[in-house]
Amino acid sequence: MGGVQAKPNAEQRGHAAHIRQMDDNNRATTGQNMLQQQDRQFCNRIIHDPDTNHSPKYDQHLNSLKKQHYPPSPP
Repeated sequence: MGGVQAKPNAEQRGHAAHIRQMDDNNRATTGQNMLQQQDRQFCNRIIHDPDTNHSPKYDQHLNSLKKQHYPPSPP
């Protein structure tokens, strides 16, 4: 059979949902958005994408958001 199987995008959805939740929490506590509107819409597209396979088209921007908004890992 062979072939390449796509990696499920649960990880992509999880990261997008986490970033969006951080935005929700920031808005609730400070009254200010953490994400720009287009970044929040991007996260929503990933979360609600009906395709359950890994979507490379999301990787570059999602990785950029992770670097920008995730706290640094401890050494």
